[in-house]
Amino acid sequence: MARVLLVAAALLAVAGCDRRREAGRAGLDARVADAMPQIEHATGLKFRRAPKLETRSRVQVRDFLVRKFDEATPATELKSEETAYKLFGLIPDSLDLRRFLLELLTEQIVGYYDPSTKVLYLVEGAPDDLAGITITH
Repeated sequence: MARVLLVAAALLAVAGCDRRREAGRAGLDARVADAMPQIEHATGLKFRRAPKLETRSRVQVRDFLVRKFDEATPATELKSEETAYKLFGLIPDSLDLRRFLLELLTEQIVGYYDPSTKVLYLVEGAPDDLAGITITH
């Protein structure tokens, strides 16, 4: 009997999480819909369709950043820049520039647009005011 109650409680918790996620998703969609006329007015351009919006975890953001770093800046090139910065005394000798930049960006990014997927991604749990700025930006 206790096992049945435990399973039932777990299922209710999961269902509650799904409802909260759906409610949060609906709120984001509403924010996009509210922002669209303001953006159209400011730019003088009309949207062809509503922007697609999805959320991502910090881990997913970091994975995206790693891929972009690898595409945009080969490791040898970034290592050369790191060496130059260290020689000029611009960064400490002990700093791993790639790791530092990845950690910094992962922590600071609230959202990003990925042109390859044509999706605006918001980081899960981002402060509401920053999410709004990110949507309109």
